[in-house]
Amino acid sequence: MINDAGTIPKEMRMYKKVFGGIGKLLAVSSVLALAVAGPAMAGGTLRILTWDGYADKDWVAQFEKDNDATVEVVFAGSNDEMWAKIQGSQGKDFDIFATAAAGMQRYYEAGLLQPIDLSKIPNHAGQLPQFQDLSKIAGAVHDGKTYLIPYAFSPMTLIYDPAKVNPAPTSWSVMWDPQYKGKVLLYDDGESAFATAAIINGVQTPFHLTDQQFKDAMPKLVDLKHNSASFYTFVQDSVQLAQNNDAPIIFGAYADQQIKALAAGGLNYKQAYPKEGVIAWVDTWAITSGAKADSYDLALKWINFVISKKIAAELTEKSGYANSVTSTDTIPAGTKTFWMQPDEDPTKRTDLWNQVKATP
Repeated sequence: MINDAGTIPKEMRMYKKVFGGIGKLLAVSSVLALAVAGPAMAGGTLRILTWDGYADKDWVAQFEKDNDATVEVVFAGSNDEMWAKIQGSQGKDFDIFATAAAGMQRYYEAGLLQPIDLSKIPNHAGQLPQFQDLSKIAGAVHDGKTYLIPYAFSPMTLIYDPAKVNPAPTSWSVMWDPQYKGKVLLYDDGESAFATAAIINGVQTPFHLTDQQFKDAMPKLVDLKHNSASFYTFVQDSVQLAQNNDAPIIFGAYADQQIKALAAGGLNYKQAYPKEGVIAWVDTWAITSGAKADSYDLALKWINFVISKKIAAELTEKSGYANSVTSTDTIPAGTKTFWMQPDEDPTKRTDLWNQVKATP
């Protein structure tokens, strides 16, 4: 779920889950709910909107017990769905949500967030060094106030089948190699696609492209499309496609989580960190403008709870996502990292990406 060359910038996603990522992303495309039936408990009610895996039922049960509270969880399947739910109710239907930091600008502009009282989140002090200075995390600090707390993050890596790709790839350019024509699985996301093409072209600001840089990226991506076997959105999609296609190369939008899922599907893949650098996303918790009184206090307690060492480690163990507390080796030292930021025009990227996919 952080930017440029190993530092955490001032905004971040994967506009989908990762950036959005982050969160970043995932196994459900429809809304699911873990709502506890019956009257609200004495400690109040906390309404959570998040990604599958970010509010495990065991964690919810423990939190309810510890706080004598009721927790209602709704899982979203995309960043756009999450935005529609928060914006549609003007923040009144949910108290807290987790999504990619890079996609938060529209929430700020719509007045749908409220500041987080860091003094009530002591576990922030135990987060990894790269998450200590929140002003360096894309969108975490706005007008001098903290609005986002990092939760999960991941690089986007080059996933490959070692039995068919030997030696191990060291550059993104392998995705364009003619020997893999029709054998590359691509992540269906215009933001990361144009960022990757820009990085290949030597651009150092892949989320703020000029018109000329977009023009340079278009033929590159059309050529890549001609090498593709198919496109995927969620982790399990990529597993199913890899099981049913000869796909020795995968654009790994979910990195470690994806490797874990592929292995569970009986597939042996490894991942590489290309020399040109990798994109990375971070997912964060934010409190809506609709959280009032007791719900706001519960939201702070929830954030502090899920970034405890125990719960953070369980997030990684259960989902495969790197967490912001104990995941110290997710991105190898020395890897050039482009942390996702709000890009220059998300609609433009989506429209151009659709043109790329429609090109014969």
